Amino acid sequence: MKSISNQNGYTLLLTLLLVVIISGFIGTLSFLTLTQQKQVEKTDDRLLLSDITDMGVEAYKAQVLNLFFEEVNKAKLEVSLLEKDLDFEENANDIEEQALSTIKNKILNLSKYPPPISDNIKYQLNKDPIITDSGNNLLVSMYISGLVNNKTEQYLVKFKLPNNIYDITVTEDGSNGESNEYFVIPPNFEDTLPTPFPPTENNLCPSKKNEWFSGIICNSSSPFDIDYLYNSTVYLTKSSTFSNANNNNYGKSTLYVNGNLNMSNLNSNGNISFYIKGEADFDNLNNAENVIIQGTDNASFNNLNNIISLSIMLNGSGSFHNISGQNFTLYTKGDASFGNINNLSESNIEVRGRTVFNQNIQFKNVKSHHVGTALAQQIQLDKTTMIFESSLSQRGAFQVKDNSKVCIRNSSSLGMLDIDATSKFYIKDSSSVTYSLQGGSRLPIILDSTKFEEFCTLGSSGDSEGKNYEVELDGSINLISIENQIEYDIQN
Repeated sequence: MKSISNQNGYTLLLTLLLVVIISGFIGTLSFLTLTQQKQVEKTDDRLLLSDITDMGVEAYKAQVLNLFFEEVNKAKLEVSLLEKDLDFEENANDIEEQALSTIKNKILNLSKYPPPISDNIKYQLNKDPIITDSGNNLLVSMYISGLVNNKTEQYLVKFKLPNNIYDITVTEDGSNGESNEYFVIPPNFEDTLPTPFPPTENNLCPSKKNEWFSGIICNSSSPFDIDYLYNSTVYLTKSSTFSNANNNNYGKSTLYVNGNLNMSNLNSNGNISFYIKGEADFDNLNNAENVIIQGTDNASFNNLNNIISLSIMLNGSGSFHNISGQNFTLYTKGDASFGNINNLSESNIEVRGRTVFNQNIQFKNVKSHHVGTALAQQIQLDKTTMIFESSLSQRGAFQVKDNSKVCIRNSSSLGMLDIDATSKFYIKDSSSVTYSLQGGSRLPIILDSTKFEEFCTLGSSGDSEGKNYEVELDGSINLISIENQIEYDIQN
């Protein structure tokens, strides 16, 4: 009997079973892969969110600290420029209060929503900063959050900003404010030229035209091409004339002149000194930088424009016309005549003889002392001290602004006074001084002899009554100490 075997059913069943097993494996694998991918995406978002939030914290921290130190430095500068008088502490406190108020306003007005990094990535302030006064600190609380793909993280950042910007120390100096009688101390004019002159060990200077004077010490009886003078010392044994020095290479040199000196068109000259035993005439000394001129006789100067640093010491009289710039130091033992002083700042002037201001003058942060009689036209003073030891005859407006001080010792005739609330105009009570007042001007202050000497002696601190004021930045105001006190509190 024949047996019949059919394997097709088993094959089909096995195939179906394999299909089911593989399908289940693929499904499980796909599920695990998708789950892992979502987990990675969530982890990436959390890391990015943390980074964005930290970025926001650092950005706002930088803004707060920058504006704080900017206002502190401004206040320190303003206080350093105040007149050290009886109102100093009150004025300094006012500046401190104004600085703190500005700091608060700037923090409160920080942008809550800076430009986003991208459409779904940004940081921001969730609410306005909260500022409270606590002892010696301003407490500033800021809620800063990062946002990534609709997910958010928030930090509460707390700053402690010192509200005592500077310390003021007051000491008694025991001198009733008295000091020396000069704003500019004169040199010893007998030492203008060395002795013997010229020094015997010196050689003759080069005599060829356009030949460099570089790194040498020499003497000469005739002028030379000053354009080629550099890093040298020259002893001129006779009167000399120089002109048209416009080479930026010349300078860093000293000239001693036994005679008169005539100089013209010396532009862009720097680091050069002139010691003259005789008269001097300088014309077009523009852009003078680190220039010293000392003379034993009279001298004239015309067109001293854009001064950077210029010192003139004269044992005689001087005339000065068209002056502008800063760091100008002047001493004349004799008379001084000025014409067109426009925007002169950061300077000191000492005139022991008679002073004539032929045209209007404009001083800013200048100390000016006049011993002889003075004649002036319109005067405008900003942050300036001007003391007249003798009579002053002045016409036109006399403007005294921005913590300036004027002292009139003897009988004088003045024009129209315009004194702002921050300035002082002192008149000795024994003087007969006539003037008129601009509307809104502060009145001059009449002082008896004792008070006048206290407040108007050179080197005094205005009306400080013998007190010295020292201003020091508070020790807690430094970046490291403030950063070390910042608190960070994650909110979610």
